[in-house]
Amino acid sequence: MERMYGFCKIALAGLAALGLWSASLLPARAGDGAKPAFSVEPVLEFAALSLAEGYTVSVQWYGRMDEDQTDRLRELLQSGFRLDESAGPAVTHISPKEGSLLQGTWSRLSDGYEGESFLRLEAGGAEAGALAAAGSRIDGWLRETGAAGDWSVKAAGVWKGDAAMQPEEAVKGLARTLLGAEELESYKDRGIVNALYRTSRIGLKAEGTEAALQTALHRNTETGAWNLAVGAPMLTGEF
Repeated sequence: MERMYGFCKIALAGLAALGLWSASLLPARAGDGAKPAFSVEPVLEFAALSLAEGYTVSVQWYGRMDEDQTDRLRELLQSGFRLDESAGPAVTHISPKEGSLLQGTWSRLSDGYEGESFLRLEAGGAEAGALAAAGSRIDGWLRETGAAGDWSVKAAGVWKGDAAMQPEEAVKGLARTLLGAEELESYKDRGIVNALYRTSRIGLKAEGTEAALQTALHRNTETGAWNLAVGAPMLTGEF
């Protein structure tokens, strides 16, 4: 636990150095103008090529809804997920419907947040296709009703390359060849490498920046393996 706490402190210090402290804790908020169609497949493909079996993927939506939109979203979710609302800590359930093992969390924040809501769907890497389909379906409904908010996507697991090698160049190379990504900034410190990229091949972008992809590498001091997290437009929460 002490080691993990130290890693989190270092990682957050790195994000601060990148100027990403606040952006990395919450998904990007909605901006003006038309938003690109929901598409997380490029990030999921990146994860499948760079992460070993057993990795996880998730999509998150954070935004604002009125009561009518909330009621209609609840009806939509009931057809594919078993979700509970929570004004406090997230409540998670697993729905095995149609062979899928997606986990869903639906949180309606308190009245003090004026209807702000948070939706999270998570699955193992083998269920990435079902996750993308579910997110796309929900995104279409959100657009139709005019609910204002933004998506982010994250995949995390063990880098599938040779642990004896430094994965930094391999990850950067995959971002370049698969996503046409150009590195904007990077941070390195004691077995941690965080990098921020721009690319036109991902339909998510952090408001007010060129950022569309973030990667974070961390070496496990006990096993020697490299953990990798990748997210768009930026990584959110702990990683």
